[in-house]
Amino acid sequence: MNTLDATVSILKKLPEEELITIHDIARRYYIRRNTKNTMKQLTKDEMLEEIRTARKHADEGRIIDADVAISKLRGKYGL
Repeated sequence: MNTLDATVSILKKLPEEELITIHDIARRYYIRRNTKNTMKQLTKDEMLEEIRTARKHADEGRIIDADVAISKLRGKYGL
């Protein structure tokens, strides 16, 4: 019996809720593995400039409610 056959035979014996848990873990691993960190480390001056920009956007009303943003992210990534 090869590894795949052994894994499938184990999975066939698991209850549905444990299969859902395994699926969720595998999905999160897949997303994390296929997401490249494109963020660069900022200098102090760059960070302060980003904060100034964010404050300016907030003053102009160019913002999104955190609950709405989180809801969109959960929908996008199936969380």
